[in-house]
Amino acid sequence: MAERTEGFNGAQLENLANEAAVAAIRRVPATDGQRPEVRMEDFFEALRPTQARNRLFDQLDAVLLESTTQLAEPTARRWCARCWKAGRPWKGSWSGPTPTS
Repeated sequence: MAERTEGFNGAQLENLANEAAVAAIRRVPATDGQRPEVRMEDFFEALRPTQARNRLFDQLDAVLLESTTQLAEPTARRWCARCWKAGRPWKGSWSGPTPTS
């Protein structure tokens, strides 16, 4: 569990424990007033949405990093502008405004 929750702060761990408790309650219906046990599988069940969300954030980070790199080095924009000025034929269609410089 420690490997899967590396970097979690106290509030995130508390939320994970609460979600695991909810998963345990959903898994075992309360009968005769007995409390269900929270098992490791309940923690893994509670971690699934968090891990999926982290994967999405990792993908977003990659896109933002690529965008930032393109802003720092707008090579594609420069290449398109050069081709436009030189009158080179396009291998596709241009639907945007006329590139400058």
